[in-house]
Amino acid sequence: MSAIGSAYSTQEVSELLEWPAARIYNFVRSGLVHPQKNSRGEFVFSFRDLVVLRAAKELIDKGLATRKVKRSLAAVAHLLPDGRPLSTVRVSRAGDHVVVRQGELWWEVETGQGHMLFDEVRRAPQALAAPVQAHASDEWYDRAIDLEEIAPADAMRAYSKAIELDGKQADAHINLGRLLQQTGRLEEAEGHYRKALTCAPGNAVAAFNLGTLLEDQGHESEALQAYKAALPELADAHHNLARLYEKLGRRKAAIRHLRAFQVFLKGSEPFTGKGL
Repeated sequence: MSAIGSAYSTQEVSELLEWPAARIYNFVRSGLVHPQKNSRGEFVFSFRDLVVLRAAKELIDKGLATRKVKRSLAAVAHLLPDGRPLSTVRVSRAGDHVVVRQGELWWEVETGQGHMLFDEVRRAPQALAAPVQAHASDEWYDRAIDLEEIAPADAMRAYSKAIELDGKQADAHINLGRLLQQTGRLEEAEGHYRKALTCAPGNAVAAFNLGTLLEDQGHESEALQAYKAALPELADAHHNLARLYEKLGRRKAAIRHLRAFQVFLKGSEPFTGKGL
């Protein structure tokens, strides 16, 4: 895998950070990173974006909730002088707080208090599954993301709560659909993907995941249309289109999409074709 200059595709960022695309898009949606789009409509992340995402991942890996990390990084970005990017600041964790380094002093983002940084204490995973009072859809959504790896059933309930509070939460519909699809609840998953596309017409991730589900159900013609709807933003759809056209005996179309996918890869490892 290699990037041209300082430009990284979503797939490359996902592989470098070992984060799913859904998490990366969540930080794009929050405005903490500002990827450009290339001529094919695909996100292109800068090295600065990568630094910010890596810092966020380190904080989350150390036990801080996603919503707290996003809120704290947004506060830091707001306090920086005009023109100074968030990637130039070193952030870490002290207890349950995000701290920023300034000279030899670390100051707490939310309170502005300065203190020395001692050993960090990682929060027990069980704490993530503890009930919380959240009154905003985005807070439940971030909670669900934190829960996905350690308590997927709780994550599904949190996504459902986010949707209950805001039925137009397309990302919550997508992620809940993905978890439902992974557990074999295909009809429910399909409903959430289609609701996501109603809330956000043209959403590439919703279209792509719907394509994988339709293909699993044997609805190949519908799957083709769903994958096409994921282009050009998700060039990974070329991979699935090539495979599906080959299966249907449409060799010329398969070769066309395979070539498009190879241009996108530029030396990356082959995509698995799984949902995002």
